Amino acid sequence: MKYLIKFSKDGMMKYISHLDMIRLFNRAFKRAGIELEHSQGFNPHPKLVFAQPLSLGYTSDCELAQIDTVEAFKEDMLAHMINDQMPNGISILSCKKQEKETKSIAAGITEAAYIIKLPEKYHISNEVIRDFISQEEIIAYKKQKRKKELKAVNIKPMIREIGISNDMVDNNIIMNIKIDCGSSSNLNPDVLLKALEAFADVDIKPEDIEIKRILLQ
Repeated sequence: MKYLIKFSKDGMMKYISHLDMIRLFNRAFKRAGIELEHSQGFNPHPKLVFAQPLSLGYTSDCELAQIDTVEAFKEDMLAHMINDQMPNGISILSCKKQEKETKSIAAGITEAAYIIKLPEKYHISNEVIRDFISQEEIIAYKKQKRKKELKAVNIKPMIREIGISNDMVDNNIIMNIKIDCGSSSNLNPDVLLKALEAFADVDIKPEDIEIKRILLQ
């Protein structure tokens, strides 16, 4: 049976890499007695697919994984069985049964939304954002997958929404963004922030930033 799992990732778990997340889930299934179907071929592996890897240091309440199990389970029971094997910081929010022929979730993801929190001292305002997004092109440098080299890219078409919310919490700026996410077009919030830093002439320290993914679809 095929199931879609929604889960959250926070606390110290935000420092767990995507590869470690795959290992964590596979160990949890084994401990819970949940047998996954395996792919065919020379090197078969468990049928576990994540929608879109979450960058190291980010938190999320909308992560998605898809599994194929040998045995059928009630949705609530499956969620409970997996949750019992998870460490603090990973919570299974729901499990939904899917049709067997449903395509991989990774192929259907096109956008993601994030909340970015940074100190007020950086003076990123709605006016700065308006001027930033009104540029004809927004040039940023993205690392190429194969060559691992930086390449100048116009990321403006990849930015769907960006703005500053009215809520000021503990003298922090709350930035809301919605950007391309998926195999056909993908923008990492870190790349967007680097372009914004260059435009606003500020140097935002990584330790000052909190980034949370709130939507994946």
